[in-house]
Amino acid sequence: MEPKRSIEELTRRHVAIILQINMRAKQETTEILRLLRLLWEHAGVRLDKSANGRAFEEETKHTEIVRQIRGDIEERAPAERRE
Repeated sequence: MEPKRSIEELTRRHVAIILQINMRAKQETTEILRLLRLLWEHAGVRLDKSANGRAFEEETKHTEIVRQIRGDIEERAPAERRE
């Protein structure tokens, strides 16, 4: 039983690290897009003012993403235990 727990714990840690890396990358990408928009505006480039044009600049709500992921995991857990 002990090796299985170790593997499960390592897997959980790995997933948490990957999630943190992806969230940080999203933050950095969002900042790059914001700065690029400012450069375009400064240069006089006309921009798309639609909601889609600004959607990528919105700050990511990490707590909401984590809540959704945990919900998905909890929904799958009972089915995986039955297998």
